Amino acid sequence: MSTANPTPFNKRDIERLIEEKNTSISYVKPKETQNMSKCWSQFSQIYIANIKQDFIICDSCKSILVYKSSTGSGCMISHSRSCQTKEKHSDSSDQQRKINHYYKLTSSGKNNVPKRIKNDITSACVEFVVQDGREFHLLEGSGFVRLAKQLFNAGKLMSSTTTIEIEDLLPDPTTISRNIDRMYAHYKKQLIQLCKSMDYFCLTADFWTESYTVFHEGLSYCGLLLNHVDLEFQSQAFLLGCFPYEMENKRAATIRSFVDDILQSFGLKLDEEKYIMNDNEPTMKCTFSLNCKRIGSSDHYLNKQLQHAFTSQMIDGEDVTCELAQEMFDSVKHTVSSVRRMHKQQNLSKKLILYSDTRFSGAYNMFTVFLNVFDELDKILDSKLLTYYSRIDKDLLHDICQFLFPFNTVLQTLSDSKRPTLHRVLPFKQFLINKCNINNYDKEGKRLDEKWELSNEHLIATLLHPNLKHFHMCPHLRERAICLLKEEMMKCQQSAQSKCTSSSISSVPSSSSISSIPSSSSISSIPSSSSISSIPSSSSISSIPSSSSTSSMRASISSIPSSSSISSTSCSSLSTSSISSSSSSKSISITNSSARKELLMAIYDKQPVVPEKSTIEQELEKSLTSTSMVRDEEEDDILGYWKEHQTLFPLIASIARKILGIPASNTSVERLFSSCKNTITDKRTRLGAEKLNKMMFLQKNMNLLQEKFHVNFTATNDNQNTKRKNDTTILNEQSIPKKMKLHEVAIDYQDDDEYLVNIEDDVHLD
Repeated sequence: MSTANPTPFNKRDIERLIEEKNTSISYVKPKETQNMSKCWSQFSQIYIANIKQDFIICDSCKSILVYKSSTGSGCMISHSRSCQTKEKHSDSSDQQRKINHYYKLTSSGKNNVPKRIKNDITSACVEFVVQDGREFHLLEGSGFVRLAKQLFNAGKLMSSTTTIEIEDLLPDPTTISRNIDRMYAHYKKQLIQLCKSMDYFCLTADFWTESYTVFHEGLSYCGLLLNHVDLEFQSQAFLLGCFPYEMENKRAATIRSFVDDILQSFGLKLDEEKYIMNDNEPTMKCTFSLNCKRIGSSDHYLNKQLQHAFTSQMIDGEDVTCELAQEMFDSVKHTVSSVRRMHKQQNLSKKLILYSDTRFSGAYNMFTVFLNVFDELDKILDSKLLTYYSRIDKDLLHDICQFLFPFNTVLQTLSDSKRPTLHRVLPFKQFLINKCNINNYDKEGKRLDEKWELSNEHLIATLLHPNLKHFHMCPHLRERAICLLKEEMMKCQQSAQSKCTSSSISSVPSSSSISSIPSSSSISSIPSSSSISSIPSSSSISSIPSSSSTSSMRASISSIPSSSSISSTSCSSLSTSSISSSSSSKSISITNSSARKELLMAIYDKQPVVPEKSTIEQELEKSLTSTSMVRDEEEDDILGYWKEHQTLFPLIASIARKILGIPASNTSVERLFSSCKNTITDKRTRLGAEKLNKMMFLQKNMNLLQEKFHVNFTATNDNQNTKRKNDTTILNEQSIPKKMKLHEVAIDYQDDDEYLVNIEDDVHLD
């Protein structure tokens, strides 16, 4: 079935088609694979007109769920636990999770919750959302659910006749602030311990400037995220922090020094074996050009080219020939921005979306939604907007949406932060180039090919994937990728050998133990041959007295060999001479035979000498000729594949753990900045930068570190009983009556507390 979907349906459209029993909608079970989730036995994929949708349906209760391959099967698992058909609830049409979902089942299997209690809790939740101005889906957040469970458990332990009020259970704002500091120190210590054990890592870096800070207008933040694949081939991403950048300038040397100091505080250091991922701005390129390997963000390249195609008139001195698309973009953008300020937009079936300047890929969503409500707009537009509306050709708008669909899909896939994505960059690039149908007159397509830079790591990552190692999309790059992988294998082997050598050298005895061996000076005391010359010669013997001459004569006579010894000596010399003569004759015969053999070898064909392959070449050849593949291409568990084959290909598996830990884009840090924007609002302008950094650190790392170390943080209350008795709030060692408004007292306490500015108090902060 086709998967192209330029105009996707939403949940409301699918429900309407199901109610109308439209014949274009169908439910298909995915093809069974070995790594397929067991949850698919209860769900089916939804297709409309043979086009795959991002929705699935529960076979039991017919609930429609949003599903994308990048998000995994978490939604199916969650729904299976709460499926009303599975739990035998009476009303199978109502799929909304109720408060009784959080109650434990009784022995009879039913939730025995009084209706009055459920109604009271629902009313309290409504009041909480309305009075505090909170979002409706806040009640679904994991933090709020955890808080509700703790309060619920506390209520079960307390007697109904207790005199404890809820105010006695809730902590003071200052206590929360100080426990954030303690919790940050606790989990940072765990992360430092983990960082020191990392042999490879990739750092993702980016900068963001917010506009809500009062004291530091336009304060810049530096986001640093650590990507790592551990020895169990599990991908891990830890946030080092969102640090306020308060240096004197934004030059490359200053930024690099700032980042190096932060890494040093975590026990990390950039070198030639460490990678860094960032965007492709000139400052960032210059900052990380030395003592590290910089990888450019692929989505940044793609976003820039799309932005140039729709907004730029000239690039690198050449005209951009996209007049029709640019006119269409301007008309749609102007209409959308105007309609979003009108109350009449509520009459539309969908709310119009305006793209973000920092992420131009959102232009596809703007075009798609605009196309879906195109026929409804003429009913709500005024005469001025109808002029822009009349310039828009619906067929051209449909063609643009269809053209941008693969670009949007590629951007979403490369932005997946839950699995490796670097190996997908090369085939996706070639796919988009082929989609553009590049010819001699297509300057935009050529620019995409030239400006989207690929590093050696992109080629190696593609070769590491068993389903991509044949380079069907770009076969001309395969030989280069093989050479690069071979070089990495040699480096990996040399590194392992150097470690073994250093460990063996450390086990050799020290020089002090060798000093017990006699030196050459002691050996010199042995008499040399020259000293033997001092012995008297035979001529001097005549001068010796007669008494001694007898003994000397006896000594000389005894030194003369006897006849037997002479005969044996002569025999031995004769035998030696005879043996030498016979050996010479044999050597002549051997020489003649060897010469004849050489002569015969000269006229016959020579057998080719095949050199023996090294272990690196054998492992590489075995990997390239292997027929094993990643079976579930949708899940694409490449790390699981190399974990399974690490004993068969040890060197390549080690390289895979290093290379596949590099993300294809820096969207993970951009998501961090989005979380910062949601935290720093016009109602929380006094939130200190250091406190924000700690909150973001805990938000991204707390659950991961708890699973890693199995040690939870225990909060403490600072003199809570004293504060309650005195009915005062203690801030910065000063006692302030509770009835006094916070903004009426000038207290500079940004490190330990934040200020909540009440809009009703005539305090306006930009």
